[in-house]
Amino acid sequence: MTARFEEAFRQSLLELEQLDRPALRAHDAQVLERKTPSIDFMIHEKGTPIAGIELKTGRSHLGGWAPVGAKMATFQLDHGDCDDISEVANAERIVVYLFHAQVIDRAEPPTTRFEAVGLWWIDPFSFSDSYQTSRTRPRETKTAAYYSTDRFRPFEEFEEHWRTGEMASVRQRFDLSGQPPLYR
Repeated sequence: MTARFEEAFRQSLLELEQLDRPALRAHDAQVLERKTPSIDFMIHEKGTPIAGIELKTGRSHLGGWAPVGAKMATFQLDHGDCDDISEVANAERIVVYLFHAQVIDRAEPPTTRFEAVGLWWIDPFSFSDSYQTSRTRPRETKTAAYYSTDRFRPFEEFEEHWRTGEMASVRQRFDLSGQPPLYR
């Protein structure tokens, strides 16, 4: 999945640096260990960091071309993840985009493999404006924020977002008003 994601960025002349590498840890170790907030990727243009990406995955799609499976009714993100995104954005003074990859399992005997079949993104201001409510998920103890999915855009529009200067406008807004609240 990461290789396909990085290849898509290479085609746009933006460089993608993976910051938070996935690691397998026992569940107990994850609960006890409070890691320093980080984001998954940094986007560079000619060697200069211009934005960050937090990548989330799920089985549902956000609409658009040839969707596979169910459309996501609302996007959910734990308050802890929201806090980590905001902390990194404020500490690094960098706009952090949220990306959602639809990942489905494919039979590959004797087991299964996971394949990314769709990718969408949203800027932090649109994400903040999409906030609907917060509540504890059923059968969990963490509080999650719920967002409308109508402002997520397909990955194919990200290069245009950068090339047309829309990304620079988001950055200017960030410089003026800071990281928007991701939940209330």
